[in-house]
Amino acid sequence: SFNDEVRSLAVAGAHVYLAGAFTFADGNPRAHLAALGRESGALVAWDPRAKSIVNTLAYDGTSLYAGGAFTILGGQQRANLAAVDSTSGQLLDWNPSVTIATNNVAPAQVSTLAMVGQVLYLGGRFTAVNGQSRTNLAAVDAVTGEVKAWAPHSDGPIDASHVTGEVLLVGGSFTNIGGVTRSNLAAVHLETGAVVDWNPSPNGPVYTVTSTSDAVYVGGAFTSIGGRSRSRIAALDRATGASLVWDPSSSGDVRTLLVRGDTIYVGGNFSSIGALFRTNFAALKLRTGLATGWEVNANRPVLTLREDGDTLLAGGEFTILNGLPRNRMAGVDFSSGVDSGWVPNCDAPVRSIAISSSGHFAGGSFTNVTGQAQQGIAAFHPYGRTVMSTIPAAAGSVMIGISGNAGERHVLHLSTNLVDWTAISTNTSGSAKFTRTEPAPTSVLQRFYRASVPAR
Repeated sequence: SFNDEVRSLAVAGAHVYLAGAFTFADGNPRAHLAALGRESGALVAWDPRAKSIVNTLAYDGTSLYAGGAFTILGGQQRANLAAVDSTSGQLLDWNPSVTIATNNVAPAQVSTLAMVGQVLYLGGRFTAVNGQSRTNLAAVDAVTGEVKAWAPHSDGPIDASHVTGEVLLVGGSFTNIGGVTRSNLAAVHLETGAVVDWNPSPNGPVYTVTSTSDAVYVGGAFTSIGGRSRSRIAALDRATGASLVWDPSSSGDVRTLLVRGDTIYVGGNFSSIGALFRTNFAALKLRTGLATGWEVNANRPVLTLREDGDTLLAGGEFTILNGLPRNRMAGVDFSSGVDSGWVPNCDAPVRSIAISSSGHFAGGSFTNVTGQAQQGIAAFHPYGRTVMSTIPAAAGSVMIGISGNAGERHVLHLSTNLVDWTAISTNTSGSAKFTRTEPAPTSVLQRFYRASVPAR
């Protein structure tokens, strides 16, 4: 349970790292940075402590890089950017200070990080890195902290970045970058820092960017981009930045995009998109931009999407999805849109989701999950995974505990020969955990148990 918002998640090794506005985790002081056991979900001793908000994280295999609006981290001065050992939490000597000129009203901050090889690209609101002039965009050596010559100055803050091929796509609120006119979206060469001849020039903010081998897809609050009228969503030519014929035309802001096969899934705050009525959630054909027959409406905005095998996980502000009570987080089938039966039930918005083989993690501004106090961060079993355990019980009996996800139907089976199995109990209430008391095995009669989640 965290006492304030979790803004960024990074799954690495045996841990899940979290950054945000929180100052306590599970009742323990954790100033804006914390780590949980990837398997157990328990808070670990790792505690670097930042003096103020951490916005974003990047990981290179051994070190965790944090960007935000802090001045101290790990008890030492660090101006908005720092690196800590991912195992011990020890602050590293690496120290490329990110600052802003004193005549600026707004304070300096790092909003986005992108790691490419041994180079860390950072965007945000600043005017210098290690005393060298760098306006809102910079690159530093991830090992030495040396500021790279790469310097495509931006006249406005950078809020988002996405690496594709040899370029870094950046989105924000700017009109000029690298001395070239660019409005809110630009592509910068990763090696040279040159602004490439790619100029979509959206007339409003860009919130989300993804790409395929054929196009760059963007969502936001713009109404014009790439030389054409495009309402909040567009596909851009990878070489020129011109808008392609593809034109789903959303009635409201687009907040998140996810490509799978020949379909792009869209979340946001809209009532129509792709020439059909779709409320805040839709699937569009990559070839035509038209909405598919997949119809999963949400009563409030969808803010984040993640892929989990054949299941699409969605987080946001919604309380109803596909006509079912689903509070701020849910899973649906990629092909059919059928609800997974998973019911995390968060009491406030989910803003980020991270996926790992051992579990799923959600970050947001919630304080309660599935009826239990859980603030800012929550962990869930992957769909269909059932954990069994034995619990102390009265003499002559054994209590079997089943743990999974709320909303899933877990079935307990019994066998005496490991060949013939009989279902003996099901958590029909859909709760995350249930128990059953059984006779203890004897030397004459052995009893075997297994648990499963029936196919959806």
